Amino acid sequence: MRQVYPVAGTGPVCVAHSGGPGIEWAYLRAPGIEEHFTMVYVEPVGTGASGRLDNHDDYRMDTWWCWSAADTSRTSSSRRSSPRPWWSC
Repeated sequence: MRQVYPVAGTGPVCVAHSGGPGIEWAYLRAPGIEEHFTMVYVEPVGTGASGRLDNHDDYRMDTWWCWSAADTSRTSSSRRSSPRPWWSC
């Protein structure tokens, strides 16, 4: 599954996650914070350029929790910009 992570700024990594599928990351954009942090804006699966799940029922809280843990793990270990391969939950 493709998941996109727009990255901006410099400094320690800060992950910003929008409200879920269909809610784009752009409303989280914070240029003032980007002056002090490397902001990683997660574009959730089901939104924008990120992939879509085949089964709508798979958009569940436990799935979001797993994705968030994977997002944090990937972004804290590297500052590469997206797209990155999907990590299996």
